[in-house]
Amino acid sequence: MQNSSTRVAEINTSGSAVQDVLAKSAAPIFWDAELIDRPSTWFGHVPFAHWIVAVTKPRVIVELGTHAGVSYAAFCNAVVRENLGTKCFAIDTWEGDEHAGKYSEDVFWHLREYHDATFKTFSTMLRSTFDEAVNQFDDGSIDLLHIDGFHTYEAVSHDFETWRPKLSDRGVVLFHDTNAHFEGFGVWKFWDEVTQRYPGFEFLHSHGLGVLALGTALPETLRQLFALNDADTDEFRTRFEFAGDRWASESRSIQQKKEHALQIEVANGQAGLAIQNVKNDAAQAIKSVKDDAEKTVYLLREETSRIISSAQWDKEHMERRHSQEIANLQNAFESLRKSTSWRITSPLRALGNVVAKIRK
Repeated sequence: MQNSSTRVAEINTSGSAVQDVLAKSAAPIFWDAELIDRPSTWFGHVPFAHWIVAVTKPRVIVELGTHAGVSYAAFCNAVVRENLGTKCFAIDTWEGDEHAGKYSEDVFWHLREYHDATFKTFSTMLRSTFDEAVNQFDDGSIDLLHIDGFHTYEAVSHDFETWRPKLSDRGVVLFHDTNAHFEGFGVWKFWDEVTQRYPGFEFLHSHGLGVLALGTALPETLRQLFALNDADTDEFRTRFEFAGDRWASESRSIQQKKEHALQIEVANGQAGLAIQNVKNDAAQAIKSVKDDAEKTVYLLREETSRIISSAQWDKEHMERRHSQEIANLQNAFESLRKSTSWRITSPLRALGNVVAKIRK
């Protein structure tokens, strides 16, 4: 196996500088990014994705790990802009993982809708694991391979070794997250190792992007890229970082606006819920007061009716009692009048009446 310094010496050219590298291929750097409203850490590398497709003019592009489709759309957009006959393949389960997080079916279907309307004539979305898809490609058939799957050292090493036989003599491999030193991420470690075996160029912005040359039949412009000295490498990086920062900043701005709009929506929803709760509480209180009032009125009516009924009964009872007492007196008087003593004392009562008249 040739070491890195030997391979670099083989592709070295005299007078290689940034202007020479970009002289015939600067326009793609300024093309617009696709899917700018999708969340992604890849926007900083979109200008380079445009540039490398324009420079290498690959016959087959394969991407391992597509997610929302920002990097893949950049590759496909360059194919369209350059009017190439390239065949493109996006391979992903679109289920997520512990690094990217699990995501909903909407991620796949939103990309599918955009993809079919824009790139379907030359592009295919394969919903599959990387290992399941590899046998669908002939050895030596892929010119540009982008590896952006699970980011552990073991995973990226496995993906590279599994797909390496599929690379052509013009083969270039891109590794995203070569400068992402997060817990569980090991792309940086694998990049350090693989660049001991093959020439590589690394961007440091947007979590890093490694560009690895496997093929021996590289375009002259790409040969010049791998032969840049340290100062020119820094300048080349800066130019692409500056160009990519526009899209990264715009994407962040859109995501912030979305988050702000969501926060407002949530706040409005919470305020609306609070207002509705107050309305519900007020309505319940009013209903409770109304029910209590109706109950009170009912009880008052019942009590009033009872009192009236009782008074009516007392009145009728008193009238009956009074009538009975009068009848009893009348009966007693009548009995007395018919009695013997009443008849005997009749002359005396008459004399008493005469005496009373005389005294008057």
